[in-house]
Amino acid sequence: MTGEYTLGAGSAALAVAVVDLWVARTRVLADRRMPIVGALVLFFMLVANGWLTARPIVIYDDRYRALPRLGTMPLEDLLYGFSLVVLTLICWERAGGHGGRSRRGRPSRG
Repeated sequence: MTGEYTLGAGSAALAVAVVDLWVARTRVLADRRMPIVGALVLFFMLVANGWLTARPIVIYDDRYRALPRLGTMPLEDLLYGFSLVVLTLICWERAGGHGGRSRRGRPSRG
């Protein structure tokens, strides 16, 4: 079968979206700051993954991918990495980790 890595990365992204919007109901993906998070994730993934794949420290077998590359990085890595970041943010929100602030940016009481 072709595209196993693509299927896995896409499934991870879909599962995290379902967890965020319907299971945990944290709505991390709907947060107005999410584009900033996405830009930061993209930048650091391009740097780290680009370095690893250009050297080549990490080599991907194209038989298991279906999406194109962004530079030397397979787009599946972006999907999978972003899913991990969003899942971490969901867990942070569920644990009440607002850094001493409420969700609206005001200091929390108590």
